[in-house]
Amino acid sequence: MWGCFKAAMEVQKRSEMAGVKGSKKVKTSKKVDREKENQILLMQGKQQLARGCLRVIEAMLSAGRITRPSFAYGSERTRFHHRFQALNAFDRPQALTHEIYLERSDMDAVMKQEANVLMGHAVDVFKTATDLFEKLPHDIPEAANLLKVAKTNTVVCKLLSSGHKKES
Repeated sequence: MWGCFKAAMEVQKRSEMAGVKGSKKVKTSKKVDREKENQILLMQGKQQLARGCLRVIEAMLSAGRITRPSFAYGSERTRFHHRFQALNAFDRPQALTHEIYLERSDMDAVMKQEANVLMGHAVDVFKTATDLFEKLPHDIPEAANLLKVAKTNTVVCKLLSSGHKKES
């Protein structure tokens, strides 16, 4: 995340410098720019993988293949507060409240959709991740590994959306 912010700030500085008369033009290395672009692509691909995993979980919940956990020794509110307690020390960004969390994670709306539709959304998201990872050079080991994961997840989600092994 920080790398994207830094890259955006540098682009803004370059555009400001280009508009000022008499200022020296700042030469930037194409290699450095390419590395930043690769980092951005890698981060976007990881975001798509996470989004795809969320879609798979939603589809599994909708199909009844997994259930939401029951809270024998507390509540979801208690679990939420324990998880995010350490982040409350930071001023920015504003801490997420349990009420906002409940609004944004309303699973009732998701449960109304069919599991096949949700799994189809997961396939699309994993395809997007695959496309992003394929744009990266093959000498980045992390990108190569994540590309394999994205391709495998796409195939598995296609199988699940077509009704493969509904009984298990």
